[in-house]
Amino acid sequence: MKKPANASARAGFSVSKNSKADTRNLIEAGPDPQAGLTQVSHRINTLCEPIVAAKFWRNRRGEAVVVRLKEYKGRALADIRVFVGDKTGRLVPTTKGIAVKMSKLPELAAAIRRAETKARALGLLGVAITDLGVTVDEGGLP
Repeated sequence: MKKPANASARAGFSVSKNSKADTRNLIEAGPDPQAGLTQVSHRINTLCEPIVAAKFWRNRRGEAVVVRLKEYKGRALADIRVFVGDKTGRLVPTTKGIAVKMSKLPELAAAIRRAETKARALGLLGVAITDLGVTVDEGGLP
């Protein structure tokens, strides 16, 4: 009998890749008495619907910035986009924004934190009092 090439195959698992959706499915081939496993089927998380992580008003014209986690063409993305109100009052996305692979999200978050730190050091933002959970704006009002 031929031995499996990788550790997952030795444990009774097979990894298949769906090229159309670009998602990986991890499927156990069946009960394996040596591994002591029972039959299980597991799919790596996918986003059926966009998840809104944050939303705030950009200006008084009714534009909002929406941070979403979504899937596009089988790829999980972090999407930061400007939304505007349509005639019915619903917010709809515009082309103004950025979408990055989920693997780049920590880099993007670190870059935004560095930009905030530099803006505070230059006096472009108010002073944050994080111990009390209060942010004092340039006008002096919390």
